[in-house]
Amino acid sequence: MPDDIEPVKGVPFDMPQFKRPVFPDITINISERGARSNVLVTSIINQAIVDVNKKGGGTVLVPPGRWKSGRIMLKSNVNLHIAEGAEIEFSGDIEDYLPAVFTRHEGIELFGAGAFIYADGENNIAVTGKGTITGPALDSEVRKRTNTAAVVEIDVPATMPLNERLFDGMEGRDFQPPRTIAPINCTNVFIEGITMNRSALWNVVPTYCENVIIRGITVNSLEIPRGDGIDIESSKNVLIEYCTLNTHDDCFTLKSGRGEEGVHIGRPTANVVIRHSLATNGPGGITCGSETAGNIKNIYAHDCVFKGTMTGILFKTRRPRGGGTENVLYERIRMIDVKDAFKWELLGSKRWVGELADRMPLRAINSLTPVVRNIHVRDFIVESSDRMITAICIPEVPLRNVLIENGTVHCKQIIPRLNDVEGFTLSNITIHSQDNKINILDGRDVLFRKVKFITPEGEVIANIEGEQSKGVLFEEVYPNVRQERFPDGTLIPAWFYQSKEADINAFGKKYYITDYGVVNDSTIVQTEKIQAVIDSAEKNGGGVVIIPKGTFLSGSLFFKPKTHLYLEEKATLKGSDDISDFAVVDTRMEGQSLKYFAALLNADEVDGFTVSGKGTINGNGMRYWKSFWLRREVNPKCTNMDELRPRLLYVSNSKNVQISGVRLINSPFWTTHFYKCEQLRLLNLHITSPTSPVHAPSTDGVDIDVCTNVLIKNCYISVDDDGIALKGGKGPWADRDPNNGVNSNILIEDCTFGYCHGALTCGSEGIHNRNIVLRRSKIDKAENLLRLKMRPDTPQRYEYILVEDIQGSAKNFIQIRPWTQFFNLEDRKDVPLSYADNIAMRNIELECNRFFVVEKSEQYRLSNFHFEDLRIKAKNGKYDVDIIDGLSAKNVIINE
Repeated sequence: MPDDIEPVKGVPFDMPQFKRPVFPDITINISERGARSNVLVTSIINQAIVDVNKKGGGTVLVPPGRWKSGRIMLKSNVNLHIAEGAEIEFSGDIEDYLPAVFTRHEGIELFGAGAFIYADGENNIAVTGKGTITGPALDSEVRKRTNTAAVVEIDVPATMPLNERLFDGMEGRDFQPPRTIAPINCTNVFIEGITMNRSALWNVVPTYCENVIIRGITVNSLEIPRGDGIDIESSKNVLIEYCTLNTHDDCFTLKSGRGEEGVHIGRPTANVVIRHSLATNGPGGITCGSETAGNIKNIYAHDCVFKGTMTGILFKTRRPRGGGTENVLYERIRMIDVKDAFKWELLGSKRWVGELADRMPLRAINSLTPVVRNIHVRDFIVESSDRMITAICIPEVPLRNVLIENGTVHCKQIIPRLNDVEGFTLSNITIHSQDNKINILDGRDVLFRKVKFITPEGEVIANIEGEQSKGVLFEEVYPNVRQERFPDGTLIPAWFYQSKEADINAFGKKYYITDYGVVNDSTIVQTEKIQAVIDSAEKNGGGVVIIPKGTFLSGSLFFKPKTHLYLEEKATLKGSDDISDFAVVDTRMEGQSLKYFAALLNADEVDGFTVSGKGTINGNGMRYWKSFWLRREVNPKCTNMDELRPRLLYVSNSKNVQISGVRLINSPFWTTHFYKCEQLRLLNLHITSPTSPVHAPSTDGVDIDVCTNVLIKNCYISVDDDGIALKGGKGPWADRDPNNGVNSNILIEDCTFGYCHGALTCGSEGIHNRNIVLRRSKIDKAENLLRLKMRPDTPQRYEYILVEDIQGSAKNFIQIRPWTQFFNLEDRKDVPLSYADNIAMRNIELECNRFFVVEKSEQYRLSNFHFEDLRIKAKNGKYDVDIIDGLSAKNVIINE
C-alpha cells in the first residue's frame, strides 16, 4: 500500500478527491499516563483523548504491549494511533460499555453499546497504526447476552419512540453488542492499517458519516456470526482501499437502514469507491443490502479479488425493506472459488419476512417496495464458481438495466435462475460450464450478445418460462442456444414454462359454501346443497366455489363453465362411501366410453377450469377397497369395474385446465382422470393412497387419456397402482374408435414418486403415446421406473419417450411385457403389430432389484432404445440387447 492516497479516477459520478488528514504535532503516550498491561486502561485512554482534543488536536499513542479496555470515545481532531506490536483487547463485561449511546443496529436507531471505538458528532477523527484490536473472549458476558434476533422484526416496532429503545443489558433489558469501530454523525473519518480480530459484531461501521477513508486494514472474524467486515451505513463520499477482509459474514457491505424507519430517515449510502482490496470467506465479497431503505447509489468498485466467498457480487433486499440500489459500476474484479459469481437475492427468507418471501402473488407497490436497477459489471474474471448468475427478484418491480460484459467465467452452472428481470444483458463473455442450462422466468428484454459457451455437451439449452417472458435474444452466440425440444425434435412451446398457480381473485365472485346452507359436518351428505352453489355461480356469470376450513361430505358434483373450486387450508371435501350418492353418467373408464359412475368432482366442456388451494379432497375409499378385495376373493376374475366405485376427479373435453396445490387422497378408484383435454397443468399436488392396512386397488395417481400438451410439475405421488398412466383406448378395434386417440406432448418434471406400480406407465389401455418426457424427479421404492404395458389385444404405439435426470430406488429400472389382464380379441384377426420405438433413458442414478425386465413377444416390436449415463446398483443387472432392435448404450455403469 502506498503512503499517498492516489487520485480517484474513472468514477461515473461526481466524487471529491481524498487526502490524508493532518493532525497537530501533539502526542500523549498512554503508558506515560500510568497505563499498565492487562489492566483496564479505558479511563486513561479516554482522558488522553479529551486532553488532546482540548489542546486543539493531536495523537493518542497506544504503544507496543497488551492492553485491556472498555469503550473508547473518540473526539474531534484526535488520531488514536495503535502502534505496531500493540494489542487492545476489549472487555467482555457489559458494564464497560455503559452508559448506552446512540447507534444504529442493523438499520434501526437505538441506544446500546455502540462500539469498542465510538464517536458521535465529531470531525476529523482517525484510528491508525499497525497494531491490533481484539474482541472479548468467546465465553464473555458480552457474547452470551447478545440478542441474536432480527431487531426490526422482533424487538423494535417502527412506532416505538427512540428514547424507549434501550438495549444496555441492565435491569433485564436485552443487550445489543458493540461493533469494533463505529463513528456516527461524523465527518472526515480516517481508519488505516489496523488489524481487527474476533469482533463482537460488525467491524468497521461508519453511519451517517461524510468523507470517510478506510485503507490498509485487515479484519479476521471467521468464527463470529454476523461478523461483517466493513459496513458503510447511510454515509457518503467514502474511499475503501488496500483492505483484506476474512469474515464469517458479508465482507464489503453497503447499507442504508431498513423498513418504515429507514424510508422515513431517507439517508442514502452514496458515492463509495472500493479498490485494490481482497475478500475471503463470508457470504458476499461486495454486498449491497439487505438494509436498503435509504437507497444505495453511486457505487464504484475496481481491481478487487473475492476468494472463497459464497458470492462474489451480491445484491440483497426484501419486500418490506424499502429504498433499493442503483447506479453501480464494478470493473476488473476477479472471483475465485465462489458459490455464485453474481447473485440477486431480493425476496429473502420466510424466517424474517414470512409470506412476503413468496414470489407470488404480486404485492401492491408501496414505499417499502425496494427497487434495484442500473448495474454494470465489466472486465471481470471468474476463475471458479458453482453458479455464474442466480437472480431471484421481485416480480412487481423487476430487476432492471443490468449489463455484464467483457469477462471470462468458469462455473458448474450457467444460470440456474434468472427470475423477474427486465433489460438484462450479457455481452462479450466466454463461459466454461459443466452444465448447459439457462433458466429464465418472466424475463423481459434479456440479451446474450457475443457470448461463447464451452460445455461438455457442446450446446446450451434455454428454458424460458413465464407469461411475462418476451424479447429473450441470442445474438452472435456460439454455439447456438437452443430451446428445449420434445424427443421427436418439436420445440417445447412457451406454454409449458408458465407454471404459476391460479389466482382466484381473477375469477370473479367467491361463493363460500357455508354461506349457502352447507354445514361443517363429516356425517351428512350435502351433495344437493353444494351442487346448488356451483349452479348459482354459473347462473351469475361464474365464480369460485370455496370450501372453507372443516369437513364436508358429498356425492358427485358437476362444475359448469366459468366455475372453479378452491379449498382453503384445513378444508376437506370428502366423498361419500355410498355409491348411490354418485350419478350414473356417460363417461370414460378404463379405455372405454360407457355409462358408469361419475367422479366426486366432474367438469365436462369447462374451458379454463381450475381446482386450487391448500385443502384436501378425500375419496374416503376404505369401504370400497374392502369390498373390492372381498369380491376378488369370491371371484378372482372380477374386473376392476365390477366393484362399483367412483373416481376422485374427472375432467373431460376441456382446454386450459389447471389443478394445483391440493391434496388428493384415498380415492376409491383412479385418483385423477383427464380425457380429451388440451393444455392441462397439474402443479404442486400431493396424491396418495395406502398400501396398508388395506391395499387401495386401481388408485392410479394421474390418468392421462387422449390429451395434448400436459404439464405435471412438482407433484408428490404415492399410490397403490400406477403413478402416472397414459391411457387412450383398448381392445382389438381401438384404433378405429373415434373416442380413442393419442396422448402427445406430456412433460413431467420435478416430481417425487413414492410407492407405485410404475412412476411412468404406458397403458395398458393406450393406443398411441408420443413425445413423453419424465425428468428431474425422484423415485422412492416404486415397483418400476418406466413401465410399458403391451396389450396383445390392442394395437399400440409408444414412441419418443425420454426419461432423464432421475434419482432414487425402484424394484425394476424398466419393465416391458405383454399385458393379458382381461384379454379379449373380439374375433378380430388382423390386430396390427404394436411398437415401442425411440425410447431414451439417461442421466439416471438408481438402486433396483432388476435392471432389465423386458420380455420378447411376437405381438410387439421394440426398437431404437438408448441408455446413457446410467449409474445403476442392481441385484440383477443383466440386459439382453437382442430383444430390442437398435439398443445403444453409452456410459452405462451397473454395480460398480
